[in-house]
Amino acid sequence: MKHLKINALLNRWKTEKILKSILFVQILINMGSPYYPKWVTIILPVLTVLEICLLLLFYLIIPKIEKDILDNIELEVLERYIARIESHHFRGKKKNYYLIKLSSYYYIFGKFDYSIILLKEVDFSKLPSGSYSVLDYYFQAYISRLKMKNWDKLENIKQSFLAYKSNKLSEYKKKQYYMNYMEIFEKLFIKKSEVSNLLLAEDTAYDYIRKHYFLAINALNKQDSNMARKEFQKLSRYSEKLFMVKEAKEWLETNKIND
Repeated sequence: MKHLKINALLNRWKTEKILKSILFVQILINMGSPYYPKWVTIILPVLTVLEICLLLLFYLIIPKIEKDILDNIELEVLERYIARIESHHFRGKKKNYYLIKLSSYYYIFGKFDYSIILLKEVDFSKLPSGSYSVLDYYFQAYISRLKMKNWDKLENIKQSFLAYKSNKLSEYKKKQYYMNYMEIFEKLFIKKSEVSNLLLAEDTAYDYIRKHYFLAINALNKQDSNMARKEFQKLSRYSEKLFMVKEAKEWLETNKIND
């Protein structure tokens, strides 16, 4: 099952094209229904509905597979998926969608400068694009600029983020979610202060890494090296392709305890 899901993701555009082509041919066949036997005219609508449902199911499943791969830190699959995305030449809103997605992927791999380069290619006039809106754009720009220590850019990005208005409940919830993380980032990395009651989920492997990375930085800001070491050590079993793990291992190497 896992192998099938990975193949579905890596070949998503080919599969989508096939499903759309089948549906298109089905619609053409349906146009000739007045000349078909009665039993055929009964079957055709059923086939059409099934094909539409299959296409909709495909659109629902793919984002879940994407999320699962990132959540479970399946980096080899993620790298292959990135390569597949980059091999395509998207346009319009679809191009925006994949630019923001790629920017978020390169961010977790620590390629913050390239993450920003990709965001600069986003066409604002074509936002929202899929599930990505202006909020996703500004949040990704904020955290990438922060890691690059582009302090002069951060306040403008934050103000643009806060100024964004939407009547959609989903956008309101997204804004609140991002604001919470922006406050954490600001305290930990800009003000280098302690975040009290730093409560974060660790439902997935990625959540676990992010949580203990933040807890380690929080401990360093409190001048508690022992606690920072304990938190960073929890990340040492993961791949240092992820910038949070790489930073953890570098800190542990620099701050070795001599026996």
